[in-house]
Amino acid sequence: MSFIIENEVLLKYKGAENEVTVPNGVTKIGERAFEKCKSLTKINLPNTLKEIDNNAFSWCESLKEINFPKGITKIGAGAFSFCASIERVHIPEATCEIGNNAFSGCKSLKVAVIPNCVKKIANYMFSNCYQLETVDIYDGVTEIGSFAFADCTSLTDIKIPKSVTAIGYGAFAGCTNLKYVKVPKDNNYDTKWTIDCPEKTRIIYY
Repeated sequence: MSFIIENEVLLKYKGAENEVTVPNGVTKIGERAFEKCKSLTKINLPNTLKEIDNNAFSWCESLKEINFPKGITKIGAGAFSFCASIERVHIPEATCEIGNNAFSGCKSLKVAVIPNCVKKIANYMFSNCYQLETVDIYDGVTEIGSFAFADCTSLTDIKIPKSVTAIGYGAFAGCTNLKYVKVPKDNNYDTKWTIDCPEKTRIIYY
């Protein structure tokens, strides 16, 4: 068997298939369970899954496709960091907790959709996602962490919803093509969030 499973937790995958289907009944993917599975291109996750632990799929450099089940509630820190082939991430509505660096270094990622139950876009969550062009942040997010979008060099514009009350240090540092950021006109953000934004970036109030 390619899986080590204990108490509904998938602790380790030991195979080398391109496409992997996690067995039904698994509720959690354990820490580093699939880390550095170089051959993995597609992962099918069961409807029973609730949590993906820290670095569970980090450095799966060929992984292109993730089918997130609707009931997943937590994606841990660095869970998909340095998955260099992922192009799109659509996080389900039930996922309210996403850790630091969760998608950092996903250099092919172009589109990210963040559900409105997420309260914080964590530190470095999408840093070094060089191809990221579109980010949809729904009303409900209250904080954008430090360096959350650092070095997203393809990002040209972003709208901060009115629910956001704080933006961390250097949230858009190194976003060299960022033309404008739309922010609520009566915000009280610490100005450190603008550190290392390009000079051409315009702040537009709405």
